[in-house]
Amino acid sequence: MNYGPLSNFNREWDNPPSCVIGLFDHDYEGIDYGFNKLSSNNFIKFAPVKDSKVHRNKKAAAMLLPIPSEREDYAKNKTLVIEFLFPESIVNKKTPDGRGLLFKYEKEITRVGWKETSKKESTELAWRKISSGKDIFAQQIVATCTQQECDAFKTLFEGIIKLINECVYCHSKP
Repeated sequence: MNYGPLSNFNREWDNPPSCVIGLFDHDYEGIDYGFNKLSSNNFIKFAPVKDSKVHRNKKAAAMLLPIPSEREDYAKNKTLVIEFLFPESIVNKKTPDGRGLLFKYEKEITRVGWKETSKKESTELAWRKISSGKDIFAQQIVATCTQQECDAFKTLFEGIIKLINECVYCHSKP
């Protein structure tokens, strides 16, 4: 049986064990209302993959999007979503009829400790959020990307494979 790019597990199964992986954006919703809400009684930090956890029963895992070096400001501002793993040229690309991602800019928040001291309208790219166009982006723009334009996903897929190995190999041991 062929599992595509995941066939390199050094084994094949007719009925492979299942492993559910939750992939969370590195934004407020993904971090504060997703990844960090996973019970520490059930999910244990998985050191081989940064910002990941594996369930004690080894049937589920979770990870935050990896942070590309050119998007560290997005992670700091908690605005890093999966579309921003693509280079800026792809994020801003439009279809021949002018469709693509549309953005709104969040207010920049200045904090002293935990206290917000000011908010101001921002034009910084790292403060933008996608307001619409995700379907067009996924179906028509990403479909035309080169392998090089998808390089930031390598770290993501390597992490996913490590999580699958942790879950799947655990279940396949006698």
